[in-house]
Amino acid sequence: MNIKFTYIQIPLFLFNDIRYNQISVHAKILYALILNRIKLSEQNKAFFSDEIGTFVYFSNSTITQYLNCNKNKATKTLAELEEVGLIKKVYRRGLPLKIYINDIKVFCDKVNSPTTKQVSFDTKKAGIKSKENRNDFGTKKKKRRTRPSGPTL
Repeated sequence: MNIKFTYIQIPLFLFNDIRYNQISVHAKILYALILNRIKLSEQNKAFFSDEIGTFVYFSNSTITQYLNCNKNKATKTLAELEEVGLIKKVYRRGLPLKIYINDIKVFCDKVNSPTTKQVSFDTKKAGIKSKENRNDFGTKKKKRRTRPSGPTL
């Protein structure tokens, strides 16, 4: 059996930057799918480029197929991406959406900005006791399970 696997890349700034905490995982995956399509559109700029920039066509049915969701969820997911400024949608009556991606380099340069989360693995700050400092190891008693009392038949 000859199966060809293809992969998408999800940019890490979607997870590291505080500005994108409010968007759902579905929106982050959809953004990665749009980025994947943008790469193909850039190879065919003659057909997928205009005065605004390079775009992709994405219909709601395609989004529902990729995300395995209904039409309302697909619309809300696109709205999330547009709300945080990652994409720009252009509606066309009876035709699929034209979606433009805002400049990714701007977002990648801002990953090290002050709004980026600083992840700390300091156990004292997290309130986690290290194995050496645990005084209560093995001192907790297990609760005995009892049967509920009551009349038996």
